[in-house]
Parts: sequence; structure tokens; C-alpha cells
Amino acid sequence: MADADDSAPSGSRSETPRNRPTVATLNEEVQRLLARIQELEEAAQPPTPPVPMPKEPKIGEPPTYDGKAADFHPFLQQCKLYVRMKPLTFAHDEARVAYVLSRLRGTPAEWGQALLEANSPLLTDYDAFLARFASLYENKERRRQLEYKLARMEQTGSAHTFSAEFTSLCEILGVDERTRRILFVPKLKLAVRKSLALAQVPATFDELVDLAVRADDINFIAEKAEKAEKSRNNASSKLQKPQNPPDPQSSSFRPQQSRSNAPSPSTNVTSSLLTNRHGPRGPLSDKEKERRKREGLCGYCGEAHAFKDCPALKAKEAREAAFNGSTNSTVSGIVIPPKLPDNNLFRNSGKSNPQGQ
Repeated sequence: MADADDSAPSGSRSETPRNRPTVATLNEEVQRLLARIQELEEAAQPPTPPVPMPKEPKIGEPPTYDGKAADFHPFLQQCKLYVRMKPLTFAHDEARVAYVLSRLRGTPAEWGQALLEANSPLLTDYDAFLARFASLYENKERRRQLEYKLARMEQTGSAHTFSAEFTSLCEILGVDERTRRILFVPKLKLAVRKSLALAQVPATFDELVDLAVRADDINFIAEKAEKAEKSRNNASSKLQKPQNPPDPQSSSFRPQQSRSNAPSPSTNVTSSLLTNRHGPRGPLSDKEKERRKREGLCGYCGEAHAFKDCPALKAKEAREAAFNGSTNSTVSGIVIPPKLPDNNLFRNSGKSNPQGQ
């Protein structure tokens, strides 16, 4: 026994099961340490700020509705927009239906009151409520009127304005893509249709609209440039065209004379007498008569004086009077010789005719 005890190492001691740690004890210690580490990490991080609630936009409420068919679609459209822009307020169908009912007046309001009293299922079904509401108050002629307008409309202004109105009507009436393409092209201007005929066939209706708008804009610019060029050519041709010489027969053709060399009234009368001695005046045209009357000229000679004060007319009257028997008549300094006596004067006086001797 002594030899056995001496053979064991002197520095080592045998451990008893009571002093050895178990696996369960180690696991508990590990879990405790991990929980402590997590607490420390959470304490070191800043707190997460709360998520702010989104604010709904402020928009005007739709008008009230009293049952007029013409006001139904604008009212319904504004109600839908108002509900759509406030998703927090109108999160459920019951709130949406209640709001539309609150905007009703007159007979529609009485209809809504009947739904409330009967606790109708429409109060909790927004889509079904709108369908029933439209069946009662929608303008039944509106679709027919829009269809008639779509069939009659044609491009009279820009292609951009026309295409916008055409597309809006198609959207309202629910016209499909193929029908839009068929109806759109014949309603365009002839010049635009010619441009589309030369271009590649577009794949969609939107591409067709864009192509028509570009073609119309190009045609408009070309027409504007053509008008400007034609206007410049007309202006240059007027400048290069030789002017017609004045007509000597017209009374407006009068050579300008200085005041110092202007002829005296007697000279004018003399020239008129000498001119009239060669023969009568030619008849005036209606255009010349109208011009003299408009410009306040003499209707006889075309000068700037009254007809009754015309010296040429007075000279004519004086000449006629002289040839009819006036003696020693003087007109404006011109002496007209008297008419020779008749042979009957000598017979009545009892004297013989000197020429008969």
C-alpha cells in the first residue's frame, strides 16, 4: 500500500464530482452573459424617432347637388377627387358613402335619408352606392350627345387642340384603340392627311397623334413662310412697275406754274374762246363728272371755282349773245365785232342798197 501511494505524482490531486462544473451550468452562464451584452448594446443606441403621420392635402369641398341632370357628372367627379385625396379620413366605404350623402340637397337628400332609415347595404358598399346613384340622376342623353359630337367634329384649328378634344371624348365614351385610329385620320385637314400618307404607319394611337401634330406644325410654318415670300414679291413688283403717264384730257393734268407767271383771267377767257372756236367740247365721262363733283371743281371747265362763276362759261354765253345780234359787246377786254346790218333796213328807210347800185 505504501509503495502504491509513493508511485502517484506528489503535486496532483484527484477532483471530486462535487467540484467539477456541469454543462447545464455553463449554458446558463453563457445565456446570462449574452443577455447582458444585449442590454448594454440597446442602452448605447439612441431611441428610434416615431414615424410621422402623413398629412392630407387641403382642397376645396365639392358643391352640393340638388338633382339636376346637367350637374350630376361634375358633382360626382369632384366627390371622387375629394375622397381620393383624403385616404386617412375616408379609409372605409362607410365614410365615403356618408360624405357623399352629406353633400346632397332636395330630392337626392330625401333618397339618402331613406337609405339611412332602412339601413341599406349600399351604405357600406361605395361602388354599389355610386352605381345606384348614377342610375337615378345621371343625364341619360349625355352619352348620345357626346357620340354625336364625336361623329361631327373635324379639325379646324391646330392638330394639337383637335387631338386633345378627340381623345377626351374617346376616353369618356370608352372608345377602343382600333376605333380611335379609324375615326381620327379622316377628321384631320387635307394637308395633314397627305403628310401622314407619306410617313410610316405608327404602331399606336398615341404615336399617330404625335405624328399628326408634328405634320401640322410643319405645314403651318411652311404656309407662313410662303405668305411672307408672296407679300415681298408683290411689294417688289409694285416698285418695278412703270407708272402710267397722266392723261392730258383729264382736268387733273395741269402743269404747275409760278404765281408770277400765272396767266390773267382775261388770258384764260381768251384761250377758252379760241379753243371753243375750233369746235364743241367732247362729252365728259361719268367717272370724270363724279371726280369733279367730289373734288369741288367746276363741272364745265374742271377748274377750282363754282360753276356759276366759270369764266369759260361766261365767255361762251357772251360769244353766243354776240353772234345773235349784240353790238360792240366786250367780254373781259376782248372786242367782238358787231353783226353786219341786214339789207331790209335800207328798204324800210327808203334808201337803195349801195351794193345793188
